[in-house]
Amino acid sequence: GRSGSMGDLEHEVVAPYLEGGHHLVIDCGYIQNEVFEYCRQFGWRPFRGDKSKHYVVENVRQIWTCKPHGVPPLKVTYFSSAGAKDVLSMYMTGQAGQWHLPENVPNEYLAQLLAEVKTQRLNKDGLPTGEWEWKVLSRNNHWLDCECMQIVAALDYSMWAVKNGNQPLIGGL
Repeated sequence: GRSGSMGDLEHEVVAPYLEGGHHLVIDCGYIQNEVFEYCRQFGWRPFRGDKSKHYVVENVRQIWTCKPHGVPPLKVTYFSSAGAKDVLSMYMTGQAGQWHLPENVPNEYLAQLLAEVKTQRLNKDGLPTGEWEWKVLSRNNHWLDCECMQIVAALDYSMWAVKNGNQPLIGGL
């Protein structure tokens, strides 16, 4: 969700989960240093989307990686924003499994999920290059980012595998 401040987030949203044993993730793309301190204090995992196409981890191509940051080291998960959106799109369109929303989802949530579309890149002559990219239709895309972080968290914590038929996919690559 969205919160006005870290204090509000702590008291209103995560207080029931502060006892540990939970896999709490938080976007660290905004007030990074403050988020890192809260993550150290409460055992949360900071997540950060970026422009990478993928990462190679132990000779496997995937859409996320974990790196230590600071002292004491904090495990930060970095992920390919485009790769996570590709996986989410596969689920939303029924290509990779089932994806459901409750019936009473607010229109704002739905609008934010559709705030970006995947389009073909065009060359200077206006012809398709064969490459695809995510185009921002609205900067109001917080819930899309949250859905992407849930996908990456599930993959990172080995709670979920993306499959196409009988073949596992690593982030749709």
